[in-house]
Amino acid sequence: MKKMVHFIHTILILTMMTSCAQQDKDLHTLESSLTFLTSDECMGRSTGTEGNQLAASYIADQYKTFELDTYNDQYYHHYKQSTYDPATATQELTVFYKDGTQKSYVYGLDFLGSMIEDTSVKTQITTDIHDLDDKIIIVDEHTPAFNFRQSNAVGRFKKTDVLFKSNHVRSDDKFSVEITNTLYDDLMSKDVDYVTYKDNVSTEEKEVNNVIGILKGKDSTHALVLSAHFDHVGFAGDTIFRGAIDNASGVAILLELAERLKKRSLEEPFDMDIVFAALNGEEYGLMGSKAFVPSIKEHYHFLYNINMDCIGKKDGGDLAVNSQREELLLNKKLQEALFNHFSESDIPVTDQFYGLSDHYSFNRMNVPGVTIGQGEVFGENDTTSIHTPEDTVDIVDYDYMNRVVDVLYDFIIHHDGNMFRRHEDVSLSVTGARWIERNLLHPLTA
Repeated sequence: MKKMVHFIHTILILTMMTSCAQQDKDLHTLESSLTFLTSDECMGRSTGTEGNQLAASYIADQYKTFELDTYNDQYYHHYKQSTYDPATATQELTVFYKDGTQKSYVYGLDFLGSMIEDTSVKTQITTDIHDLDDKIIIVDEHTPAFNFRQSNAVGRFKKTDVLFKSNHVRSDDKFSVEITNTLYDDLMSKDVDYVTYKDNVSTEEKEVNNVIGILKGKDSTHALVLSAHFDHVGFAGDTIFRGAIDNASGVAILLELAERLKKRSLEEPFDMDIVFAALNGEEYGLMGSKAFVPSIKEHYHFLYNINMDCIGKKDGGDLAVNSQREELLLNKKLQEALFNHFSESDIPVTDQFYGLSDHYSFNRMNVPGVTIGQGEVFGENDTTSIHTPEDTVDIVDYDYMNRVVDVLYDFIIHHDGNMFRRHEDVSLSVTGARWIERNLLHPLTA
């Protein structure tokens, strides 16, 4: 009997150990990270929201599990930025028809406008670019080219297959609203008397967080900063913009690298520190990285940055190694090394500009840095698009993400101690930096 009890007890222990090991393994997979970050609880992770803070807490908990060192005695790097609350930011659009009927359309489902403070209009619509005075122009694929910004139109309704959302709040005298095919058909097939449109949005400054963990190396005057932004564009009405590719994918890769590199360091420490930076506020114009880079530069003599943004989209095209101001050669050595490493690993890679990301905050302070991300993420060639409700875990290629993780892991080990820096000092000109910020960080919603 005792032998039987001992046998059963042993089986129970082994079962519990297997279960715990499986739970521990499942906790840190790319899929589990993406599932949580795109969940209803995170609500699109817009900076300053409860969902954004839940995402930050999740990342900090992973750092703690991996036993990474803290940054300034905690995993949170606090900074302040202007934000808006998606729960109170609403838009109203009602169409009044000549037969005396009216219909109010659903924000986030039927239409989605660029957010402009204090917008309220009651006016007629037109499809004629020569009849724009104080009207809303309806734009589709057949509309002739014209200068909307310099026209007399008060606003624009643009037909689209899927709604695209931005987090930029503007003070402007013109608004642009994306409308679905259903709303477009209503406007085109019925006699419209006038429409009313109202934008209810206001901003406030909040203290928010980047989430930073550090893997200490032999020389803590040098560091590689691996980064990925964890914020996204939140929600509009009942529609959640989950941001699986943009950029839960980059955060999942960041966490996977943190776990694997930490385990590798237990065999032998790396020659330099590795900083894991989950950055906030990217969708507001790189606000988190703008606040973080001056701070991290005070801790190290030399840095370089690899930023991960939008990786693993099934129809996302080849991987791009993206940098800014290449004529200054600030990132040439790093870019060439990454190109060679990915090419040798049989992952197609290209040099193309597909948008600005947090590496620019490093570049503007004379720190080498590039973003790795796929080149077709904005719906090119009739593919799915980020910043739309399409960006869910359904469009994620986990095998591709794992391959990228493997290559980056190998690259970091192979190039441990290399700073990829120029001998002479290079910095962006004030004029060049201002042009990029004015034209690329705050683009007008199309």
